[in-house]
Amino acid sequence: MHFQNRIIKISKLIFNVTIWLYCLNVVDAEDEFHSEIRETISQWAQTLKEIQTAEEDWKSESLLLEGQKESLAAEEVDLKNSIKLAKEERDSSDKDSVELVNKKKKLEDVTKLIDSEITKFENRILELDKVLPRPLRDKIAPQYETMRLSEEKKKEIGLAKRVQNLLAALTEIEKFQNKITDVSEIIKVKDVEQQVDTLYFGLSIAYAVNKTGDWAAVATGNNGWEFKERKELGEKIKQLVQIARKEGEIDFVELESQVK
Repeated sequence: MHFQNRIIKISKLIFNVTIWLYCLNVVDAEDEFHSEIRETISQWAQTLKEIQTAEEDWKSESLLLEGQKESLAAEEVDLKNSIKLAKEERDSSDKDSVELVNKKKKLEDVTKLIDSEITKFENRILELDKVLPRPLRDKIAPQYETMRLSEEKKKEIGLAKRVQNLLAALTEIEKFQNKITDVSEIIKVKDVEQQVDTLYFGLSIAYAVNKTGDWAAVATGNNGWEFKERKELGEKIKQLVQIARKEGEIDFVELESQVK
């Protein structure tokens, strides 16, 4: 633009000088000279017109280029914002992925810990199998069966069901411990089987007697519920069974609490 202004100023100066020279010599000049001057002035005027037209075209193109520049600048800003947003989303996604992996690992660790603790409790209850009385073992046989499953099968049933199974077994053991259990069963003493009525006083002691009362036996949890023959206690144990079944009068019956 500055260069074009200089051209216009120089052109005006040359035009003015030409006109001035023409005026000085107009009187004595010949026609041919006058014709050349007029031609020169005409050509120069045409040149100035072309320069002005070019300047106007340049202004129009400049305005168009300026508009395109602003549009490109806006697009550049939008693109930068899009790139920034995409980066933030990627960073957020990466962060969420890391957190998810950490949570998954914590869950796996907790699951392993719970599984380990449940297994410990199952093994403890399974060890009781040898010291629990037979009626109670029969009662919790389904729970014992679950506890003896393979590790693969235990994974299939899940931790929640295993905990429920444990609680069911413990509940039955606690119920048995807190009451007198009256059962009719067959016991073996000295390789001889006897049909008896047995009273289990929790998990402490059990008294057994046959129907006639002439044979009896006593067992405790301390000796693995192995019945010992105690015929001399037959009548007392029979009376105790009748009281427990509300078949006889309530009375005080004295019996030893240990097995000789």
